[in-house]
Amino acid sequence: MHYDFILFGFFNLSNSFIYRFIYLFFFFFFSYLLIIFISFLVSISNNLSLNFNISIPVLIIFRSGSLIAQLIMGRYLRNNFYSQRQIVSVLLLTVGIIIFTLADIKEHRKISIVRTSIFLLPSSLIASPGIALLTFGLFASAYLGICQENLYHKYGKHHEELMLFVHLLSLPAFIFFYEDIMNGISRLNYSLPLHMFEFPVPRLWISLVALCISQWICVKNVYKLTSVTSPLNVTIVVTMRKFISLTLSILIFKNAFNMIHLVGALLVFIGSILYTDDISPFLFKIKEKFKKIVPL
Repeated sequence: MHYDFILFGFFNLSNSFIYRFIYLFFFFFFSYLLIIFISFLVSISNNLSLNFNISIPVLIIFRSGSLIAQLIMGRYLRNNFYSQRQIVSVLLLTVGIIIFTLADIKEHRKISIVRTSIFLLPSSLIASPGIALLTFGLFASAYLGICQENLYHKYGKHHEELMLFVHLLSLPAFIFFYEDIMNGISRLNYSLPLHMFEFPVPRLWISLVALCISQWICVKNVYKLTSVTSPLNVTIVVTMRKFISLTLSILIFKNAFNMIHLVGALLVFIGSILYTDDISPFLFKIKEKFKKIVPL
């Protein structure tokens, strides 16, 4: 009874499923493939640079230049106009973080001159591949923000879908780094054990799990932020997070806080105030939306 309805419904479902599959396939291929590829290259280039004697402070200094890279890419690829206040605030933030990091390098130079020698001689042959990788990653990351913005404008702001595709579909590419991954796992397995419920668990595995959880929270909110504001605003927030991380490392590990640290921190503070005042209309809109959701 009513087999004709069932038969027609089945064929309609099959046709719609096929059409939907073809549409999603081409949508993914043309829209997501570039973003996934660039995300993978940015991650790999930054990690590989550490194999060329690039220290973590130098990595932070280069990545703090992402603000200037974002200004350049936004101006020449999207014809974005930036006010003088935005440009000045970006320069203050960048210079402030560089000065702050240099002060941290100076404090640690007494402990390990080898780690910072790469900063003192950036033109050496050993450093050049690492510097090239960092420079490539810097501008590729800025271009990635523009690609994400174009995707949101064209297909809607689905940040959770983008986060899923970028991370899930990048996994097969890591097969080329199988040996490095296995070496890393071996180091984790042979780290000092920590007894949990009478079972010895390598300490580094616990640290890795905690790091993954914190990174998941951070990355999830960054993707959400990309769907509500411009790439430059997102880069400002991420850069401020790095500065806060540097400050916390000084406080937690009780490192010396000297006058150079103070100068860098003041520049970052002034730059952030200038930029926040410049985007105050955007912050006002966010505040109004929050009031509608949570009445005060």
